[in-house]
Amino acid sequence: MNKKKIKISNQEILKKVDAFNSIVKKQLPVCASYAISKNIEAFNREIEFYNKERKKLVDKYSKKDDKGKTVKSKKGEITLEKPEEFQKEHEELLNIETEIEVCTCTIANLGDKEPFSPAEITAINFMLEDY
Repeated sequence: MNKKKIKISNQEILKKVDAFNSIVKKQLPVCASYAISKNIEAFNREIEFYNKERKKLVDKYSKKDDKGKTVKSKKGEITLEKPEEFQKEHEELLNIETEIEVCTCTIANLGDKEPFSPAEITAINFMLEDY
């Protein structure tokens, strides 16, 4: 197992984490399992930063009541004061790229006991040395 640095946007990280959730349930050889687990951990750290910044945007653009608290609909959804401006800044946040050190492995390290869907292979191609 090796390591390398990749540049990846917040939006790509969010998409890959969804795919990781199905992959992590597979019974994989230890090398692949370890690499995937380490990468999930690295991505989750970045998602924490993303979530903090997204919360700041929601706080900035949400409607407030007389006491300064965020107004929510009857369904519990946050009402935005300026949805277009929120969307613009949120899009900027999603497009921010960061450099992450990831663990890599080969396709052979994935083993042959658990099949991978094309979507799963696409999600982890950044960590495959021979892809």
